[in-house]
Amino acid sequence: MPTDAWQSALATLICMTTICALFMGGEWRTVILAGITIGSIILGTLGILAWMDITMDPIMMAALVISIGFV
Repeated sequence: MPTDAWQSALATLICMTTICALFMGGEWRTVILAGITIGSIILGTLGILAWMDITMDPIMMAALVISIGFV
């Protein structure tokens, strides 16, 4: 798995958690739970792609980052 994919996934997780924090206000338990949920989805998706031996080309990485944003 390329390092770019992990960096993009981590950046997406941080951005999504920040956006959740802005919209949910002071509910930090909910923000942490949302961050853990998004992180587990990212980890599961990248794990399945690695397990199925799917190569990560730039188009695949862009589609993955966009799809994580829809979670």
